[in-house]
Amino acid sequence: MLSVIVVLTLVAACGGNPADQQANASATPAVAPAATPVAAVPTASYGYGFYNPENDGNRTWRWMGKEGTVVLPNPHTDSRLRISVGAPVDKAVLRIELNGEKLDEFQVKLGYFEKTYDVPASKQGPYEGSNIRIAMSETTLGGGDPRQLGLRVFDVSWAQ
Repeated sequence: MLSVIVVLTLVAACGGNPADQQANASATPAVAPAATPVAAVPTASYGYGFYNPENDGNRTWRWMGKEGTVVLPNPHTDSRLRISVGAPVDKAVLRIELNGEKLDEFQVKLGYFEKTYDVPASKQGPYEGSNIRIAMSETTLGGGDPRQLGLRVFDVSWAQ
């Protein structure tokens, strides 16, 4: 019953029916709300600010607007957070938060990069999901793409 409530809550919070979201994939992503407790999270869940997955035949990614949220299952143990992204804007400032606390903030270089962070269990919170907020200071229009693109996100996960 709890998982049904969580799914319904996530569907409602993300703008309703997933089929409607698919139809509106090019719409501007919603602004992320403040971090909230999350119940059972079986896999990474890309929420506010992310567009539908895209791929080039080799890799899959999601474009993010100015900011986006990802909820990862909380392992409740010391873990390593891995973030693999591509920045379309040189010298923009990227901010990463974990459960409402700043994890990192730095100026990016144009192109692909990967960051890892050692995260103690105490920073992951008591809930089943860990909320990750990613924000870029600038966005850009892709060639012929009407969306404001802040970051191309390949992966946000707990590294093994």
